[in-house]
Amino acid sequence: MAQQRQIPEGRKALYYLGMALIVLGFVLFIASMLISPIIQHHTTPSSGLVFHDSNGNLVPPPPGFPLSSATPAAPSFSDFESNAHHTMIQSLFAMLIIVAGSVMMSIGKRGLAGAGVILDPEAARSDVEPWSRMAGGMVKDALDEVEIKLGSQPATDKMPFDERLHRLQKLRQEGLLSEPEYEAAKKKILESA
Repeated sequence: MAQQRQIPEGRKALYYLGMALIVLGFVLFIASMLISPIIQHHTTPSSGLVFHDSNGNLVPPPPGFPLSSATPAAPSFSDFESNAHHTMIQSLFAMLIIVAGSVMMSIGKRGLAGAGVILDPEAARSDVEPWSRMAGGMVKDALDEVEIKLGSQPATDKMPFDERLHRLQKLRQEGLLSEPEYEAAKKKILESA
């Protein structure tokens, strides 16, 4: 398996397209909940604008009446069910766009197998390899920050020299080291102390 250090361009494009869909869905959701009811509240199907007389009663616009004098209509619940249905459909559509964007971002980030769309462990491992490498790099950076070196020194270098000498002598007594090997190792331990 070839090492994969970067996310492929197609997956990056899918990720950013998903992000754009989430933003679009959020804007549409806010618009359906805030702006749509306001627009429906201030218009009527017949004329689009509603006018008030001096007593606050609704009147049709007189002929030649300037549009700048138009005032918003008083709240009317005559078509409440239709307006609520329209707002609900817009909101659900916006939520579906948000969910679709989230799925696209997940697939773009982890790939088809890494996101669980395709059940193939080897492909999933390949898909998430860049993220695994990133996580390993972050752990290495944290260990370097606290000056912990993994695998750079043998475990025997961390033991006190007298303990190393004791273990060396035990190896000689058990016959695992010859006398010349023992003397060479003992000299090396004493020089390093």
